Amino acid sequence: MRDLIFTNFKTKFLSLLAATFLWFSIHQSTPPETTPVERDFPGLPIELKVSSGEPYSYKVEPWTVQVRLRGDPAVLQSLREDQIEIFVSLTDVRVDTKGQRKRIQVRAPEGTRLISIDPEEVVVERLSTTGTELRESDGTKVK
Repeated sequence: MRDLIFTNFKTKFLSLLAATFLWFSIHQSTPPETTPVERDFPGLPIELKVSSGEPYSYKVEPWTVQVRLRGDPAVLQSLREDQIEIFVSLTDVRVDTKGQRKRIQVRAPEGTRLISIDPEEVVVERLSTTGTELRESDGTKVK
């Protein structure tokens, strides 16, 4: 047993020193990981994406959503609501359809991930040929 430890002792000792140095070098250069957190963004307005020159007005219900994102605490802390892109594409809304359901799309900023959106869909109705506007369920225009 004694021979097992002391045979080539200098080589073994230098190998141990090199391994320890390498471990400390890697450990020091790796930033500590932070635990991701979630943050809710309630009442965010939905943007309508229409074809250029679209002559129709739309009634959209609901016209706001709640979004939950996950990410680094520092990123979510500094995130502003206007950095989250929430939209519904209306390029394929049919004229003859009343109350067509459209899926809400979200582009989360870099460094975050979409966890949930509530609701996931809106009901869209094409109203007239006076321009694109957002209307509440009672028909009043949203500013």
